[in-house]
Amino acid sequence: MGRASETAERLAALKREIAAIEGRPVPLAWTESSGGAAGRGAPRAAEALGEVLAFGVEAIDRRLGGGGLMLGALHEIACDESREAGAVTGFAAALTARLLARRAGRVLWIGTAEARREAGRLDGPGLAALGLDPGRVVEVEVENATEALWAFEEGLACRGTAAVVAEIPGRPAVLDLTATRRLALRAGGGGGGEGERGDGGRALGLLLRVAGPAQTTAAATRWRVSAATSRLLGGFAPGLGNPAFRLELEKNRDGRLGSFEVEWSSHDRCFALLPAHPGAVPAETSDRPAAPAGEGRVLAFERPSHR
Repeated sequence: MGRASETAERLAALKREIAAIEGRPVPLAWTESSGGAAGRGAPRAAEALGEVLAFGVEAIDRRLGGGGLMLGALHEIACDESREAGAVTGFAAALTARLLARRAGRVLWIGTAEARREAGRLDGPGLAALGLDPGRVVEVEVENATEALWAFEEGLACRGTAAVVAEIPGRPAVLDLTATRRLALRAGGGGGGEGERGDGGRALGLLLRVAGPAQTTAAATRWRVSAATSRLLGGFAPGLGNPAFRLELEKNRDGRLGSFEVEWSSHDRCFALLPAHPGAVPAETSDRPAAPAGEGRVLAFERPSHR
């Protein structure tokens, strides 16, 4: 048994080394032995090791390779129309708030001038209401996508940065597969250069795409986000509840996709699945009269007879 455990650990170490060389995120199942008990506890152990950011929702986490969003990787959050920009920003803020509740560091939030015109600037009280400490957020405004990508890459390489968020609307030509591969590599703690991380940490990279069509990127996951109807809280009017999001996991390196409706608790910094809306169900046919009372016999297209 000891020899088998040692072999499994060596194999996991070799896989991690290869993934680092290739600039790929390390699946959390590789962080410990692949034996029976270890395999069953991999997602929970992976979160404890700080390699993933779990949603805390089993239906979502079990679709993600390590039991959550892989740290040291790039993830894409997109929406179809500009009017959903608030949902994209809110979802990203919720993810970073959950991350900062579990680890030290700060969030670098980058936005182009176009993104600011479309969606506005970050609001300190609004971030605090979502559970994200604005004192741990560094906001950077740049002119275009080229500058945003440069700041994104350098931010991922900085020591003490827990996450970097970049809002790049549309589909600029510079946002191609090569650029996103560089971002994914830097998020994993590599990439070379003076800005290479010296702490060995793995930053969370979030690329926000407002009104941007799907394209080939090096993102480990892509989430298409829109607003969902909030669940009622107490005696408040309909719609006055926790922020709610409709999530479409449309890209996943692990291969498992899905659709979810979740709500975010800023107090507990956790997600939860929204219950299905009951809706109005029509009565059975047997419970209703076949025709309105008081009406006579009606025949469609009935013609008077000619004699």
